[in-house]
Amino acid sequence: MQTTTAHGFRAVVAVAFVVAVLGGIWRGAAACGGYAWHDHVMFAALAASGLTLILFASNNAPDFRQRALLAAAVVGTFFAVRALASPFYPTLPGFGDYVRQVGLALSTGSC
Repeated sequence: MQTTTAHGFRAVVAVAFVVAVLGGIWRGAAACGGYAWHDHVMFAALAASGLTLILFASNNAPDFRQRALLAAAVVGTFFAVRALASPFYPTLPGFGDYVRQVGLALSTGSC
């Protein structure tokens, strides 16, 4: 197993969450339009971020189980942000419609 410094591991965690948040916004706001390969690229980036969190650890990093939970939190962040961003496609709904659409996006997907 490759080791990194403690600051390097924190940077890996930060990058993984940034990928999840920006990817969730991108796929949520443009989920119903676009190409299928956009989803493939996003899921590949999410998988790479999660695997990097799990496999590369510093000497001061959490144990394997905690790193796996961090990776699961990154994936959960992606799906939550995607659901929060999906009602903005194609227009901005009212508050009640927004809450309803976020609930639908969480249970059935963006489209």
